[in-house]
Amino acid sequence: MHLRHFPLPSHGRAEPASRATQAAQRQGKGLEMADKIFANMKALTDDDLVKYATELGLDVEKFKTDFASPEVKDEVAKDAQAGRSAGVRGTPSIFVNGKRFTGQRTLDGFKPVIEEEIAAADALMKGGTSADKVYEARSKANAGAK
Repeated sequence: MHLRHFPLPSHGRAEPASRATQAAQRQGKGLEMADKIFANMKALTDDDLVKYATELGLDVEKFKTDFASPEVKDEVAKDAQAGRSAGVRGTPSIFVNGKRFTGQRTLDGFKPVIEEEIAAADALMKGGTSADKVYEARSKANAGAK
């Protein structure tokens, strides 16, 4: 799974929350930070974000440095641009091998999609597609699918 950022301009703390998630990702805890942020949507000051980093056991000084860095800000901006290019207009937007889904969904809601993609990947590999080309092939096949 790859987490991408799409901070909504209408939410004043979305961009710093995205940077916090990206800074945490640099320490292998991006999804955990995203969970903290979504569980505490009304508590997203910089101090709150540092508190969450502490709770997650991150190297807090590294987190603060990364959070404030131009590189992390640029990574978030590039993700947002990629989202706009892919047609994302809101969050959450989830892509499974290029197939876009919007709105909240449970893991159970994705099981049929995942099972379908696994079957399609197996069929591709049985047909001679190398494993390293399956994602590309499925994403191309799913482009624009809903």
